[in-house]
Amino acid sequence: MPDKLVSICIPAYENLTFLKQLLDSILIQNYPRIEIIISDDSTGEDIKNAVPLYVSKLNIKYFKNTPALKTPANWNHALDKASGDLLMLIHQDDWLNGQDVIGKYVKVFEEDPDIDVAFCRSMAFSDNDDAGLNAQHQKILNKLATHPEGLLLGNIIGPPSNVMIRKNVSLRYTVPFIWLVDVDYYMRLLQKGYKYYFINESLVSVGIHDQQTTAFVQQNKKIILKEHLLLAIAQGSSLFSDIRIYDLYWRLMRNYGIKSAAQLKELGIEADKLPVPLKKILNFQKRLHASVLKNGVVSKILMFTSYSFRKKSQE
Repeated sequence: MPDKLVSICIPAYENLTFLKQLLDSILIQNYPRIEIIISDDSTGEDIKNAVPLYVSKLNIKYFKNTPALKTPANWNHALDKASGDLLMLIHQDDWLNGQDVIGKYVKVFEEDPDIDVAFCRSMAFSDNDDAGLNAQHQKILNKLATHPEGLLLGNIIGPPSNVMIRKNVSLRYTVPFIWLVDVDYYMRLLQKGYKYYFINESLVSVGIHDQQTTAFVQQNKKIILKEHLLLAIAQGSSLFSDIRIYDLYWRLMRNYGIKSAAQLKELGIEADKLPVPLKKILNFQKRLHASVLKNGVVSKILMFTSYSFRKKSQE
């Protein structure tokens, strides 16, 4: 009999239909030792009232948050309430893709006691269950342990729902991130040396709808820039040793037309806190007319020139 208790942590908000879909997918799991943590940010009582319908079938611990904790504090609250040996944070609009999903995750940890984190193939990077990662994403995976910043170029781990961790992993998600919250978490996880295992199979289905954070961010696109800048401040200059990351930030600053400290302040970013390479990108671009930077070929040459100057100044 399996001896590991798995805690499935669900940060819930309002939509009972999504939650029922997830709970039903947990109900059919053939792995027996599962507890469910529901941390509910809802203003209404629908989710609270539905829990009794499942308590005879599932081991559920329910917590009502008043006031609402919001993302990602609600995620952290759910994780903190878990008592399992293995923890899985699953969004309420996602669900387990088959009866043996939890068993497949647990098997990874049982076969290798050194594994701290297991994640499955993200459905975002495969057209069907038999498809593997493409060459670019496979390259990111191959270098993940030594170059976790590659996740900024392609988040091959995917949403938190794809991930199971041991209880000894004490890291939590960073407030106030909402767009890069998972990438920031994975990068810090890997930088601390936690050992991971990739399950090359899509085990979790991800719900797509207009209530997701993605839809909100697409309507408030400056969040993308702000969170990339916050992550750069947290990571420091070493983040920019990879020319692909340097190019990513070059294009972000160009596309959003950032030329001054005043513009950064409007985003809630203090220019003097930027890492040196990012300050150099800002200073380089502010001397150039927007029409020059809009020319893709010219912009790429200028980016490479700026990067080369940075490398020479470090020698």
